[in-house]
Amino acid sequence: MPDTVYEYQGGRQIIERRGQNENGPLFICFHGGGFGGGKPDQLSPLVETLSPLACRFALPEYRMTMPEPLEAVMERGQLAVSKILERHRTGPVVLCAFSAGAPLAFWAQDLAKGRLKGMVFVSPVVDLGPKGFCNRAMRGKPRPDLSPLHALSQQLKSLLAPVFLVQGGKDETTPLARAKLFMDFAKKSQPDSQLLVRPNAGHRLVKNELQLKIIYPEVKNFLTEHLARP
Repeated sequence: MPDTVYEYQGGRQIIERRGQNENGPLFICFHGGGFGGGKPDQLSPLVETLSPLACRFALPEYRMTMPEPLEAVMERGQLAVSKILERHRTGPVVLCAFSAGAPLAFWAQDLAKGRLKGMVFVSPVVDLGPKGFCNRAMRGKPRPDLSPLHALSQQLKSLLAPVFLVQGGKDETTPLARAKLFMDFAKKSQPDSQLLVRPNAGHRLVKNELQLKIIYPEVKNFLTEHLARP
């Protein structure tokens, strides 16, 4: 069945793709690309892997337009989720993100309150503070105020659903140490959160079909357990 494409802020696209499970959740998936790059198709291998679990995928494009500030990208993520949930007003939701898409999913979770069953982060940017991810799109300036790790560690925000975080042991873009620290704080509000480390994988784990096939059973078990809960 062909994709459904519609627009939101500034003509940016949201691509919807059917999954294989009519009774499954709606997956809202944010691509990576360092905030200023990337596109939804980047997630196609991940979507194909998770398709047996989902009734539908919604893939928003959110790229930063220079010189807009980073918070505008976070707000755009929230606008995208609002637009998607207006079209799909019932049923469980899973937020999914790769790399720089993780902060957008993190800050948009309140919009799915009451429906959010879990989050799946792959090689996520969880730290925008001085020791975390910082690139040209951020103008070389750390943004701890927008960092999921900072928000959890300072108790500025809690997780509304458990996180399944997949991280490559050889990832030099989003190091494993920051993912482990994020998970330590995540478990304080969501004890069922899980970290799966693929020791020999790098940052682009999301495009590695072999790695995705290996992690799929773990993701399936995690989501099946939490989708069964009221």
